[in-house]
Formats: sequence, structure tokens, C-alpha cells
Amino acid sequence: MVWEQEVYDIVMLTQLTERGVQKCYQYWGLDSNSSIECNEFKVHTREIKHGNGYQMSRLDLVNYKTQELRQITHWWYKNWPDQGIPCTKNILEFAKQINMQRNRLNQVKDTPLTVHCSAGIGRAGTFIALNNCLSELYHTGQINVARAVRTLRNQRAYCVCTKSQYRLIYKILLAWAKDYMNMNEITAQKIGNIIEL
Repeated sequence: MVWEQEVYDIVMLTQLTERGVQKCYQYWGLDSNSSIECNEFKVHTREIKHGNGYQMSRLDLVNYKTQELRQITHWWYKNWPDQGIPCTKNILEFAKQINMQRNRLNQVKDTPLTVHCSAGIGRAGTFIALNNCLSELYHTGQINVARAVRTLRNQRAYCVCTKSQYRLIYKILLAWAKDYMNMNEITAQKIGNIIEL
């Protein structure tokens, strides 16, 4: 899928193992200068950098059949617990880093962003809804969280599974507004109180 759809950024929101259960196959090398092979592909990890709760790996994806090489960025957020909520500040920073790189490389409109967790609806749905809202805000100056979630649910049932995940989208957008729109503390507190209801 990554090769076929010409994906250059993968966002992973799960651990390989959670509560003793394998949640994700390790499809890349965990150490710099390590490789794995899968069918006609080789995935070579060139570089690893760490941020607050996440790891960014630069990968070379080699297609043995065509001898083509593509450079992929693997974004792994490690601190989002299954059935839980991550730190608002850290997940916002994570989303910002991904979007800054994609904007810098002009990939936002040209290539899809692959996002996965274990089941593909809770953490992944929440992150996709958040990312879509940030994009909508950037392009139109408006946000409609309910519409973003509804659109996702029309494509994949049960995306954004819980009230706390839905609330998290608002909390992160509020944190973004406070940081980037110079929202004063009184307005932010009023909005924050509404979100908690």
C-alpha cells in the first residue's frame, strides 16, 4: 500500500506490544543502519531522532523488482495508551512537526499521509480528525470538528470511539489557538470549561 499509493509519511500511534499482546508488526528497523526485508521490499533505517514522546525515523524503501528507492519518514508516537488519552501538548507538537515537514517538502496535497494504530479507529481516527481540522483551519480559517468526525465515520465506522477522544480533539485545537492565535487566558479558560462539560 505504501508503495502503490506513493506514501512518504507514515504515522504510527501504537506500541508494538501492549499489555502483552502484539499490536503491530515491526515493519522497519528499530536501530539506525538496520534493515528488514518483506517480500520484494527492503526497508532500511537511515536515521532516528527523538522528540517528546515520539520517534522520527528516516527510511529507505527499496523495491527489488524495479530497483527503485523511495525515502519515507516514519513518525512513531509512543505515549498514546490504548483506550487512553495522550498529553495534549506533546501530541500537538507531534502533529506540528509532521505538518511542518510535509509543508516544507510540498507533500500535503500531493501525497497521502498513512496513519495507523492497532484497530485503526480510536487513536488513528482521532489523529486524522485533528489533522483534518488543523488543515481546514489553515486553509479556511474555520473548524468544524463534528463534520470532520462524521466524514471519517462515513469512510470507516467507529472512528473517534470515545467521548474522551472527541474531547481531546477540541483540547488540542484549543492549545493550538492559545499558542498561535494569541488567544487570551480568559477566553481560553471559558472555552476550556465548555469542552469539559
